[in-house]
Amino acid sequence: MTGRYTEKHLKKGSHIYIEGDENSENLFLLKTGKVRLECSCRTFSSDMRSVSTGDFFGFISAFSLRPRLCTAIADEDCLFVELTRDNFFKYFIDNPDLTMKILGSFSMMLQNYDKLLLNIKPINLIYPDSLNLFNLGLFYMKQGKKVIPEYIFSRYVELFPDDELADKSYNFLNEISSAQVSSGYEPVEDKNNIYYPDGSVIFCEYEPGDMLYYIKQGKVKIVKQNREREIMLAVLGEDEIFGELALLTRFPRSATAISSGGVKLMPVDRNNLKLLIKTSPDLVKKIFISISQRLWFNHLRLDLMSYRKPVTRLYAFLENKLLEEHFSLKSKMKHTFQFGIDELLEMNEVPYSSNHEIIDELTDNPYLNFHFGNITITNIKEFAATVKTHKQRDHISLPMRRQHGPESALTETSGIDSAENTVAIEKELMSLIPNLHSEDPMTRVQAVIELGSLGHRARNAADDLKLLLGDRIKNIRRNAARSLINILETGESIALFREELNSSESSVRSSALSGLSEINAINKSEIIGLLIKSIMDESSEVRSTAARLLGGLGKDSAQAIPYLLKSLNDREKSVRLLSVSSLEQLWVYHDLPGEITERISDVSKKDGDKFVRNAAKKALIKLNRKRKLISGRSL
Repeated sequence: MTGRYTEKHLKKGSHIYIEGDENSENLFLLKTGKVRLECSCRTFSSDMRSVSTGDFFGFISAFSLRPRLCTAIADEDCLFVELTRDNFFKYFIDNPDLTMKILGSFSMMLQNYDKLLLNIKPINLIYPDSLNLFNLGLFYMKQGKKVIPEYIFSRYVELFPDDELADKSYNFLNEISSAQVSSGYEPVEDKNNIYYPDGSVIFCEYEPGDMLYYIKQGKVKIVKQNREREIMLAVLGEDEIFGELALLTRFPRSATAISSGGVKLMPVDRNNLKLLIKTSPDLVKKIFISISQRLWFNHLRLDLMSYRKPVTRLYAFLENKLLEEHFSLKSKMKHTFQFGIDELLEMNEVPYSSNHEIIDELTDNPYLNFHFGNITITNIKEFAATVKTHKQRDHISLPMRRQHGPESALTETSGIDSAENTVAIEKELMSLIPNLHSEDPMTRVQAVIELGSLGHRARNAADDLKLLLGDRIKNIRRNAARSLINILETGESIALFREELNSSESSVRSSALSGLSEINAINKSEIIGLLIKSIMDESSEVRSTAARLLGGLGKDSAQAIPYLLKSLNDREKSVRLLSVSSLEQLWVYHDLPGEITERISDVSKKDGDKFVRNAAKKALIKLNRKRKLISGRSL
């Protein structure tokens, strides 16, 4: 033992830990060599990255104290450091950079899960964030509520002022305003805390997240819309955190958070986490544990979705519920779930009426008893063995067409298999390309996404996809740009979108900008230059798109700040709104951040549109928090 950790040498082929191990409180740092991660589900194994020198691994299970999600094998002779979770939490106080490295690993894992989800999830369930947000507002409007839809539609016009449904959102807001809803739901800033009155919305499902919240006082309800009803997920109280995945990504929120009785919160973003490591290490420990649990559960849910047969998914769901409730799968205990077979089928979207064979198979299982409103597992260990058998019979990899995208790690197909796959892909291309010209928008978007998943094998469809950059449906235009990026090489993509910026159609120019912003180029100077040029385009649609995208490119687009400042005077309110948002994101990269603050402050007082003024006021609050952090003020 050296201080707080142990160094270990392992020969090539040795196992460091095994999938399902319940003794999981240690995490590892690889110093030399290489470690391979394998999962019993091929869906995960095909996308799991190897562990290289300087990488941490095993931390998800260690922080969450849950069984191991995969098997770790030494791919070469290895030297690694083994730490207990408690020793790591003592050690990280003095090593904030190490802690941020772990956070980066969290982020990479979450992005990997998200990529897998897009491969597994039925394409007809993929909708743009703007449409999801709008439909959520409609759901609450139909329920006769005012405060929640007012928040949702306000966020819609702030985030998507240039989208097709923006005018409808404005109309709904005017309708709500005419009903004289109380204005007492606005949050109140108090030093480093925010107070939300009872019933006010902290954030809503489908809006992007940029911070988590620590509850200092009061309670928060976490709810989610499911079909035509609202489901209560949790009621959180003092000393709990929520919205933690916002530290890793700006992915949309997965639920809505509402103040219950009034609540005082401390917001935490990635900028002040480093400071918290010194000032509030227990809170940072809580954050890491919470993120680990979320990622651990994500793994289980994705594994569940990878099975083809409904009965296998039902068995896996019950096993996952046991794990979530901290039952050992080696235990011979009995356990009763407080839901019945109807709820089991509904939670897994299996229609009751058309699945008598599935129900018969479940009821014939000797380790399952069904009573009114309850399901009892009579012997957990024997039940888990049954589930394992079903999984082994039913494991399916990702569809073959999705395994051969540009970033695929699969290299095990033989020459014969490759030839067969090529023929299959050619047939799929022949069936998909005509669908690009269908009158049905859903058919078009499905074809666009599926072609993109084929990667470079769909090169013959590039010209047809290019035509869809001007489709009347914005979601199809954006997905066409993304698919072209997947199909073409980086240089080809840039050249294509640069050419399309000369189109006479503003929708095509806007789509080209969206495509340029998503290209993962090492040097983005040309892309930034094209975006800056477009912020002066004659079309408000193109100017809005450029203003939106520049803020998301980070330090690379700091040179765009003077142009965004000029856009605060644009005649189109959508351009002004999106310029405020981008300037708030780029503030930290400007030599004179006070100039940005001053200009946004002017907008918050003088702009002729109330939504632009409100967006500027919110941006000022965030800038004030960032200023305090930079000045070194303690939380």
